[in-house]
Amino acid sequence: MARKNRAGQLDLTDFFQDHLALIVPSSHRLSNFKSIHFREALSEEFVLMEPSTALTNRLAASAAQENCALRVRMRMQGFDVVTRLVAAGLGVAVLPIEAIAPQLASLSIRAVNLLDPWAHRTHRIATRTDSLLSPAAQAFVEELKSVSK
Repeated sequence: MARKNRAGQLDLTDFFQDHLALIVPSSHRLSNFKSIHFREALSEEFVLMEPSTALTNRLAASAAQENCALRVRMRMQGFDVVTRLVAAGLGVAVLPIEAIAPQLASLSIRAVNLLDPWAHRTHRIATRTDSLLSPAAQAFVEELKSVSK
């Protein structure tokens, strides 16, 4: 689905969707819940991605909407290391469930679905409408669009 943003300078095409979940150790008090609201986890210590990620910014904004600050235990660079630290009992995390399927199958962690509307994300391909893409960039965008169908 292509559409224009408010400024009319970008074409946005839906690429894929993912769903964020609270990742907890299997022995955690929340591990038996099927789903919760993010605010129910705000008393926990979090293992987060680095500060500049969209995910970290989303979590901080959602905590701020609840008049809370995230309790950050540590920050890491990748989903794999975050899930391993959660499995070790060093905190909880919020990650896209689709990206951590191997870890869910092999580590002692559980995914608790988040009920918050922002936890269901649509990722989009953005291209400028006021300039032509190079042939390589156009081929890349077309390939991305073809795999998203």
